[in-house]
Amino acid sequence: MAGGRMPAPPVQFAGRRGKMSRRFCDSPRPDSVRSIVLGKLLFFALVGVLVYLYFKSTQRRQVLGSGAAPADAVEDMVRCAHCRVNLPRSEAILSKGEFYCSAEHQKLGPVRR
Repeated sequence: MAGGRMPAPPVQFAGRRGKMSRRFCDSPRPDSVRSIVLGKLLFFALVGVLVYLYFKSTQRRQVLGSGAAPADAVEDMVRCAHCRVNLPRSEAILSKGEFYCSAEHQKLGPVRR
């Protein structure tokens, strides 16, 4: 053959009933062994996926049960009397009935528009 590899020589090995059969060395294992190996591989892949899902679900339960604030606990928003920026009520400064975003805006007072 020009530039190509020669095919592997035939190998003799015993079949099921002791007869000698001729096969090429394309596959190192008989088909039954190959299917067993594939079955084991699929089994362990399935076990790995199940273990991953189990740990992921237990982690999710721990996060939800750790006393985190519920999603519907929304804080009221107020508007700064000077710059009109919205901010949470807990971060705002209340002075003379008006909310401010900073001490500097509190000193400047409300802007009349």
